[in-house]
Amino acid sequence: MLVGDSTDDQWEIQRDCETLMRAKEIVEDPKRLEKAQAFFTKQTEAMKALSDTDFLKKIGFRN
Repeated sequence: MLVGDSTDDQWEIQRDCETLMRAKEIVEDPKRLEKAQAFFTKQTEAMKALSDTDFLKKIGFRN
């Protein structure tokens, strides 16, 4: 444990470190990076659709 960090802080630090290591692995693998970017693009488009008020009206969430 790092000095001065609570157990929760330590858990977050460890998780952040693991995330950075995984990101490095993805960036260094062109095929894996391409798949991740394509997935991210699809997710971004889906989120944009959800914020579209016409879409929300169609599914009954807005008047």
